[in-house]
Amino acid sequence: MIKKLAMGLFLLLTLALAGCGAIETHVTFYPEERWDAKMGITLTAGEIATLGGEAVLESELKKEMTKYKARGIEYSWNKSHGSDGSTTYNLSLNGQGWDALNELVFSNSAQIYTDMSSGQRRIHFSYYGSGYRSFTLHLTGGRIISSDADETRGGTAIWYNVIGSAEAVLTEASPVSAIGKALIGLAVIGIIVGAGILFRTRRRGRMPSFQTCSQCGAQNNASAKFCMRCGQPL
Repeated sequence: MIKKLAMGLFLLLTLALAGCGAIETHVTFYPEERWDAKMGITLTAGEIATLGGEAVLESELKKEMTKYKARGIEYSWNKSHGSDGSTTYNLSLNGQGWDALNELVFSNSAQIYTDMSSGQRRIHFSYYGSGYRSFTLHLTGGRIISSDADETRGGTAIWYNVIGSAEAVLTEASPVSAIGKALIGLAVIGIIVGAGILFRTRRRGRMPSFQTCSQCGAQNNASAKFCMRCGQPL
């Protein structure tokens, strides 16, 4: 069913291309051709056996991790098991260069390039897929300008099962993630609150303190030895 060309990520993709496996891929496009990709590849027990078992596959995944890191690609993976006996491999990759993205995530089946003719940096993406049992694709940028996606949510175009082509034109996403923006917002709030507390504390420190005379009730300076009204020792 599969020629022994390469293991790890490429073997998983080859297996899916052969009509086996289910893939869900999320790709975010950033400035300077930086990208982040997360892939969930679900294989049946029979498909795992075709690869020689989980131990063989995972050994090759670890080898590929070392190989990709040498190319400047951050690559990690983990797995989970389904109640039906399937195994899902969750792969996370991020790097730089559309060619690297096309090779590692789309097995050189996509065309990705940046166009400046409109005066704005626009990313053009096109992919033609066939043979997948199931392939869900999410592409995220700053704004989706056009696409043939099944659904668009803000800056994300979604194809629920790519059959044939998937095309989109989008702008680059902000390098600061939504979580990063939230953390920055919380940090700003913390600074404002902290400054307010410090201001009030310093004001209290500058306010004069008094002591009350037990004899006549007059307010006297804290450093006074005798009441300024009745002369009672304080």
